[in-house]
Amino acid sequence: MKKIFSFQTRPQRALLILAAVYALLTALYPLFNHPRETTYCLSTALDEGIPFSGVWILPYVSWYLFLPGVVLLLGLKDKRQCALTLLTMIAGQLLSYLTYSLFQTTVPRPAIPGTDLFSRLVQLIYSIDQPYNAFPSLHVLITYALMLGAARAEGLTKAARAAVWIMGGAIILSTVFVKQHVVADLLGGMVLAQVVHLLLTHFLGPRLSAQWQKTS
Repeated sequence: MKKIFSFQTRPQRALLILAAVYALLTALYPLFNHPRETTYCLSTALDEGIPFSGVWILPYVSWYLFLPGVVLLLGLKDKRQCALTLLTMIAGQLLSYLTYSLFQTTVPRPAIPGTDLFSRLVQLIYSIDQPYNAFPSLHVLITYALMLGAARAEGLTKAARAAVWIMGGAIILSTVFVKQHVVADLLGGMVLAQVVHLLLTHFLGPRLSAQWQKTS
């Protein structure tokens, strides 16, 4: 990892390496997404009071475009912040996998009898992603890490930052409205992303080469 951030390493190459590491870790997710002997449910009365709304599946699935789009934006505008954001995503993912191995949670899912587009999308997501490994929410953790990166990146316009935060906020909220997660999962993902990003920025940020600063 030290070599990646040396003066001799091209920023573009280092970012590609970090993106590849994240993609590899993501490919390992199915290994953790199956029931163990004991699972816990963190649902509360607040979660029971949040109504299911199929329309929220649209911002939920938009995450699959939001993630590469924001990473590309950060890579073009502020390579240093892009590196810190990717590292936050990687570290957060590893810590989440460790949590899933030691403390597995599950989320109660409603029956989706409809045949409209929204219902079918929800059914598709349910069939792909089993209702385990919910705390902390990786969907939320990655989204919030990208939001933090956009907030601190140099070269982004106020409109671009606002767009990332509005879209990111909608994605985070969607996780509870489509019953993929409960509020505790959402908070866990945000807190973990915040703590990891702050630590990386404090300890690693000053050591990054000038090559990682904003480029025009």
